Amino acid sequence: MAENFDALIEQKKKEIEQLVQQKEAELQRQEGLRQLDAKFAGFYSEFSLTEDDYFAFKQKEIEKWIKAQARSESPAAIVDALNAYFSRYDGKKKKAAVSTGPKLKVGKYRNPNTGEVIEKIKRNPKPLDQWIDENGFDTVASWLVD
Repeated sequence: MAENFDALIEQKKKEIEQLVQQKEAELQRQEGLRQLDAKFAGFYSEFSLTEDDYFAFKQKEIEKWIKAQARSESPAAIVDALNAYFSRYDGKKKKAAVSTGPKLKVGKYRNPNTGEVIEKIKRNPKPLDQWIDENGFDTVASWLVD
């Protein structure tokens, strides 16, 4: 029984050693990226460039790389991150579009078709927004009872 524990301990030590080596390799990669970024900053100032200039120059290669990642069997983390970013951006864009329109006054609104009453305190409750989508803003605004 003790031999099994000793063998397990040796196995875990090897696994830990591999993880330490992986960590050191990753730290070295990160340092290389920091140095590369510093060199780019030097080029930017030396040649009066901006990051936008560089990215515009590399745009086609970046697009090809992203498309290749998206087509691979297991998409890279960058594809997932980009999808998440653009879905958040799209959501913010939709929210901004909704919030720039006219606003209903605070109060209670009675739908004459259903008799249902909805109170608006700060933001429109979802059913009130649905009424606006179905009947138009001016119509729903005329349903104010208070």
